[in-house]
Amino acid sequence: TGSMKSDDWENLKRVTGLPIKELKALHKEFHIGFPNGKMSKEDYLKINNQHDNQSTEDFVSTMFDAFDKDKNGYIDFTEYAVVIGIKKNGSLNDKILLAFNMFDIDGNGTIEYDEMLKLISSLFKMIASKSHGDNPKVMEKMESQAKERVDHIFSKMDVNGDGELTLEEFTQGCHRDKEISRALLNIQNKI
Repeated sequence: TGSMKSDDWENLKRVTGLPIKELKALHKEFHIGFPNGKMSKEDYLKINNQHDNQSTEDFVSTMFDAFDKDKNGYIDFTEYAVVIGIKKNGSLNDKILLAFNMFDIDGNGTIEYDEMLKLISSLFKMIASKSHGDNPKVMEKMESQAKERVDHIFSKMDVNGDGELTLEEFTQGCHRDKEISRALLNIQNKI
């Protein structure tokens, strides 16, 4: 994405809801920080200042993996702009789709129980580590609470009981249960 064509800008504008002028400014800023046009996981960790403890690093690392849609080990400008645009201008359904894609870590089109557990657990541990460090007993408790939360979410959303959530199940579940929706969509604000 070093040099983008007019069609590329139009497409990105359509996808992100951001005006081309703002996208070009974001692009320039992105390329100042990442002249090769790619943000590595190490770069992402540095930006998020998350080398303070293992729990926080695990969460940020998981978020990086969620946004690296093509799984090439880097976040490129388009992947970056899409997340920024949806967080800033997206409708509820856009944000639900972003959350779905965030949880669908392997990109296979469904959210498996373990994928959601990994993300929720790393989030709970990150939050707890801010006041407790990486205390093993606290981390164990966070793992247990994350499992309870994911069990609750799956009991409400996994309509066919197959142990994974389709986009349709996830979307309907978010629209049906505002408490779950709010919790899942708030994870986006942690990035």
